[in-house]
Amino acid sequence: MNLTADTIKPVEGMYAYVPNKPHLHNVVAGDVLVAGQVVKQDTAQTDTLCAHVKVAEETDTTFGVVVYDCRKVSNAVGDKVAIAQTGDVIYMVAGGAVTAGAKLQFTAATRKVDDTTTANNAFIGRAITPATADGDLIQVELDFTLGVQSAG
Repeated sequence: MNLTADTIKPVEGMYAYVPNKPHLHNVVAGDVLVAGQVVKQDTAQTDTLCAHVKVAEETDTTFGVVVYDCRKVSNAVGDKVAIAQTGDVIYMVAGGAVTAGAKLQFTAATRKVDDTTTANNAFIGRAITPATADGDLIQVELDFTLGVQSAG
């Protein structure tokens, strides 16, 4: 058994993702990913063993959030990056006052979340704890099934 292997050989019936653990994905060419960044799946990739992710914009169908890694500041092309997904609770930076329980949207450029409702922007989860000001860390329960804010 090779305990230092960086590849996985799938076996029928094996978990593809371990429940309640960040999932490793490949970083797509051209993107550098940092903790707290919301990502989308790169559906153009053909790798059958590991999904590829790239930076998401506010109106994209979101896939996850890059998890903090104490070993490095950013993840470059070819790196395996840990992604938190629906049901996970992570810390994120608030873009202003946020009420606990509020549905949250994100701003791609700042990686901040808030409870404003911009038409056609994706919701990424709910605030578990409140924020009183821009820059506060809050707990967010991720839920990428909340959809987008309807127009009008």
